Formats: sequence, structure tokens, C-alpha cells
Amino acid sequence: LASLHTVSVCRLKSSWALVSQRRLERFEDLTNLMDAKGGFANYRSAVATAANDGSGSPFLPYLGVFLTDLTFIEEANPTKEGDMISWEKMQMLAKQLQFFLTFQSRVAPVLKNVVQLSSSAQVNDPQMETQVLEVLRTAVEWDS
Repeated sequence: LASLHTVSVCRLKSSWALVSQRRLERFEDLTNLMDAKGGFANYRSAVATAANDGSGSPFLPYLGVFLTDLTFIEEANPTKEGDMISWEKMQMLAKQLQFFLTFQSRVAPVLKNVVQLSSSAQVNDPQMETQVLEVLRTAVEWDS
């Protein structure tokens, strides 16, 4: 998304005019979702909803937010309290890691299918590319 908001891309008025209204609305939705205001509040809300919806849909968390959270936990909390390891800090780290790993298990079946397809095909095989896209289309709701 960030690259599509660069000055050089934004100035491509003729190209943007060719993009359908539905796609522009989707782009605007994604831009709002990934807005950095409020510590990525919209994104965090969507992630919480995805984690608790029970559908098991594939979801790739934004690594930047995850790493920022881990860094904040690490830097803002002491590792030791006296001679003891800070149990509270370890719980916060474990909670973040578990949350991230939850989504990894959702993506794994989709990636397994892609790996199976790509390992049986020749390099730069257009048919393989089509099959991979089809696997991804069936795994994720995709606007055509």
C-alpha cells in the first residue's frame, strides 16, 4: 500500500482513471485499515476480529506491528525484578508470540498446496502460475 501512495504513482492520473470504482473503494478500505493513526487501531481491531471469528480463514499479520509490540514489551518492562525473572514480562511476550503463531497455522494449509504445485512444475511454467492463483483464490475471498 505504501508504494501506491508515493508521489510518482499518485501522479499517474491516466492510469488511476482506468482502475474500476470497486477496486478504488477496496484500495481506500485497505488504506483506512492500515492507517498508522492510533497505533494502527483499525488494523488491530480487524486482527482481533479475525482471531475470534472462528472461521479459521488465512490471515497474514503485518510483521511491522508485531515486531513493534515485541520491542515495546522488551524495552518498557524490566527482565528481572530483584533476583527473579519478571513473570509478567514473560507472559506478555508469550501472549504476543502465541497470537502470531495462531495465524501461522491458518496459512500453512494454503502454502502447503502452493508448495506442492510449485515443486511439481518447471521453472517459469505459466500453467503452474495459473494453478497457484487458483489455489489462492479458493482459499481467500478475492474480488475478481
